[in-house]
Amino acid sequence: MADLALLFARLSARGLLEMQTGDGPFRSGPASLDPLFPQALRGLFARAQAQAPASHAALVQALALRHLSAPRLAGKLYRFNTLPGRAAPEPLPEADARFLRSTPPGWIYWNHRARAVSAALRHKVYLSPVPSAFGETLQRLHALAADCDVTAYKCGAGAQGAARPDKLVVYFADAAERGRFVARLEREFAGIAGQGVPFARPLDPRGFAAMAEDPPPGPGERVSWRAHVAREIAGTLAAMPAARTSADALEDLLRHLLLARIDLFGWMPDGALPKERMA
Repeated sequence: MADLALLFARLSARGLLEMQTGDGPFRSGPASLDPLFPQALRGLFARAQAQAPASHAALVQALALRHLSAPRLAGKLYRFNTLPGRAAPEPLPEADARFLRSTPPGWIYWNHRARAVSAALRHKVYLSPVPSAFGETLQRLHALAADCDVTAYKCGAGAQGAARPDKLVVYFADAAERGRFVARLEREFAGIAGQGVPFARPLDPRGFAAMAEDPPPGPGERVSWRAHVAREIAGTLAAMPAARTSADALEDLLRHLLLARIDLFGWMPDGALPKERMA
């Protein structure tokens, strides 16, 4: 029922559907959410805890820290679920006949030599092994990326890179290329414990893999999907009156995310309904 209620809420909020509650008038647009949304909210938040535990925990943390400024809270949300880690083990994969290696601040990139890396690479998969499995996962990823002709991938550099939840990011030219990669994940990375990436769509129950789709780049700025969601959450909470209860603040926050076209179940842009799942 939560799925159906949320679908109706999306359509009505955009003016594509009119809803009637009880004997009241038919209403459309954002105001139509008021009678329906509290009912959908209970099932929605419970389901989020089961299906996207890292995102659910981040929302709980955001509500507890809503007294912070929006930029500071956004930074904490973006880094949420970072764990104590160790330095990335050497040797890391080197450049080879297929991939060119580069080291911008904080990251190590491997780019396919025959493909241009551009803002069009909005489709991504996160691999989130626990820090102790970072080196093993990276070695397996390098072999799989070559076999699947992945466009580009990167890993966080040093101890901080190994500790962050989004420590390995794989970029794809389109959803089809991503789908071919996802189909291999369970077989290639079986048995590796996951850490969990907030604000990305989980691909498996252990928190090892997730995916996202970055917003189209704006003038002079390219923002990742997770950073975009963190900013939306932080800005909304920071603007709320301090006297709002946590329950009311949560309801207001989820209503805002719905109107901002963020998929509250899957943590993807609303309307992007990819079918990829680890088998």
